Amino acid sequence: MTLIYLSSAWVAGIYLGSRASISIRTAVAATAVLLIAALAARKHSRPCLVLLCLALLFAGAARYRSTVPPVNDNTLAFYNGSQKATITGVVGAEPDRRDRVTLLRVNVHEIEVAGAHRPISGAALVTVAPFPTYRYGDLLSITGTLEAPQKLGDFNYPDYLARQGISSVANHPQVKLLASGRGFPPQAWILSLKERLSRSLASSLPEPQGSLAQGILLGTRSSVPDDLNDAFIKSGTSHILAISGYNIAIVIGVVSSFGLWLLSRRATLVLTLAAVALFTMLTGAEPPVVRAAVMGTLVVIATATGRRSSALTSLAFAAALMVGLSPGTLWSVSFQLSFLSILGLIALAPPLTARGQRAVASLRHQDIADPERSLLSSIIESTAVTLSAIIATAPLIAYYFHRGSLVAPLANLLGVPALPPAMLTSAAVSILGLVNSHLAQAAGWVAWLSLSYLMLVVRLFARLPLASVDIGIVGAWVAWAYYGALALIVWPHRPRLPQLRESTAAARRRTAALASVCGRIPAKWVAAPLAVLAILVWAAAFVPRDGRYHVDFLDVGQGDAILIRTPQGHNVLVDGGPSPQAIGSVLGKELPFYDRKIDMVVLTHPQEDHIGGLIEAVKRYKVGKAIELAEDTNSPLYREWRQELDSHKVQRVVAQAGQRVPLGKGAWIDVIYPDAAWASAPDRSINDLSLVLRLVLGNVSLLLTGDLEESGETYLVGKGIDLGSTILKVGHHGSNTSTSERFLRAVGPRLAVISVGADNHFGHPTPETLQRLAGIPIFRTDRQGTIDLSTDGRRLWVKTESPISK
Repeated sequence: MTLIYLSSAWVAGIYLGSRASISIRTAVAATAVLLIAALAARKHSRPCLVLLCLALLFAGAARYRSTVPPVNDNTLAFYNGSQKATITGVVGAEPDRRDRVTLLRVNVHEIEVAGAHRPISGAALVTVAPFPTYRYGDLLSITGTLEAPQKLGDFNYPDYLARQGISSVANHPQVKLLASGRGFPPQAWILSLKERLSRSLASSLPEPQGSLAQGILLGTRSSVPDDLNDAFIKSGTSHILAISGYNIAIVIGVVSSFGLWLLSRRATLVLTLAAVALFTMLTGAEPPVVRAAVMGTLVVIATATGRRSSALTSLAFAAALMVGLSPGTLWSVSFQLSFLSILGLIALAPPLTARGQRAVASLRHQDIADPERSLLSSIIESTAVTLSAIIATAPLIAYYFHRGSLVAPLANLLGVPALPPAMLTSAAVSILGLVNSHLAQAAGWVAWLSLSYLMLVVRLFARLPLASVDIGIVGAWVAWAYYGALALIVWPHRPRLPQLRESTAAARRRTAALASVCGRIPAKWVAAPLAVLAILVWAAAFVPRDGRYHVDFLDVGQGDAILIRTPQGHNVLVDGGPSPQAIGSVLGKELPFYDRKIDMVVLTHPQEDHIGGLIEAVKRYKVGKAIELAEDTNSPLYREWRQELDSHKVQRVVAQAGQRVPLGKGAWIDVIYPDAAWASAPDRSINDLSLVLRLVLGNVSLLLTGDLEESGETYLVGKGIDLGSTILKVGHHGSNTSTSERFLRAVGPRLAVISVGADNHFGHPTPETLQRLAGIPIFRTDRQGTIDLSTDGRRLWVKTESPISK
């Protein structure tokens, strides 16, 4: 208990330093006096302990005060809100890559204002476009206006950033890369490994399973689609996406089991500790992970040396260590939730489990003595653990997020068991991807099963009525009163603190048992892989195959993305929309889980709403060739596109009017525009240089016009090219600069499709364009979602994601 008291005093001191106006000098002097007094009273245990606790209280206050930076002209915050400045600094953490932006933490060492340079200290959060790609250790010159962070509703964003040492923000400034490799080499290696593991998962798994795997294995939660993330929140299972103690326990269990099978106990200890450290760094060393890693390390060492390890002592020490290294951690919501959930497991899970087992035993008139052999006992234990965590964290969740989940216990009971297989198979996929993409894809089929099951459970419970209840504003006093009442209830019935121990003899028995099991390979070990194989075969067998050509106008927001699928299994993607997340999600829906290839991609023109998602498609799928115009643009987006084509060894084909790409019997794509004369003419807008394709599928034809505008349409009609088509993809998302009357007469469509984003600020499609299309059936991705047109070459079927409005 001594370590618990000392750790608690240290943490209380950190909090005291944040609330009391105490100088560092005063706090240090008080600490020194109290330590001397404790030394003098060392023969009297209780007075000595009290003095040590007081000393750590003032030491904690001094530690917190040492992290509060002064605001003067040598600090970055001094220049917030002033004139435009140029700062120079190094990207000091893993970039936070989101769908449409990237957030960079830049540790600044120099600033230029009004032509004057001066050294400076501080960190800025810089928001930039996704491309070009910046990495940890890049030295950047950033020109723009520095601003102080602002509150976001009830969320105190300035305090949140301040606890990370960030005092300034800059939104979309001018950025210039000066040099690379200026970071800490070991951290740079860790982040490089994480990026390669992430790419393995992205290229081997469909969406959203790929993003979910990155979240539960690597802690990359920002890649999880918004709708899936909301489902986790509503169902009360969002902790699954947060790397924490359960993940660390899986790592320890797997590594130590295999280590004891293959290595000596000492080598297993070293391997396990190394695995925990590597996993912690790979996942970003967030507070729950660090807490779990410290506790897990203490337990592993205690187990290996045959000593006792108190869970409560380990928790207190982990908390003290974390807030000592970074005092701002104390106010981290993830740290508080993680700490309280483990405290709940220690204090509540054992009595709840015992009561549940006694109740069931009385009903069945028998004791449930061996939990490992009783399914019912396992359910009781899992339920007790889930309820303990929910009871311990409910008021904190209500205080911070103003909501509660009524389905959380059952959702966790059914969903959490899928986490170990999902995590282990995802790890296999990521590691195999570093060696061989085919092996990774085969492992990805197995990972797809557990990930899909987890998603099914989460989404099912999130859809239930009252799955998530809006509680409203909850005062801090409510949370304190709740915990006070809970302590009064639990304390009189407290069990003896759980001791996590294992003797050397027990470790040897476990090793021998494991070796014995591996030696005879029980039948159940064979049955499980066969069951998985059977499920995969049936899942593949149930993929719809109707023998038709499918043309899917994908709902990717304000942009174009068209997927062409042939009965022979060929896939063609024309443009990719603006969003990497959106294109991954819709391709994951439209393509079978095992299909990781796109035979051809077509870039109609290199604007963000066409090329942004196409870059992501090249990263995620094995692409055969890419057709595009001979562009000489030097935009960051286009440079990234060309780099991805080169790095993935994609054959690049320069499009020319008159080209024909066969798609199978009676089906082909014709490139009809632009020709060399039009493309070489001066003053052509990039929209008027869009590739125009005519897709012929038997007696059904589609005209895909990209963002072609009226001048290009007029040129096409004047050339006398046969434009007649059954279906018209309306140009430029329905802009009034496209789809002229003369062009419509030449095409004569029987159906029109508009790829457009809901509530876009361009006002697309415009009333003028819709008026010109009057009398022609119109389908819009902003209203009907993804639009699937299928044909056997004679008849046409239309299927929409959302109901067609009357």
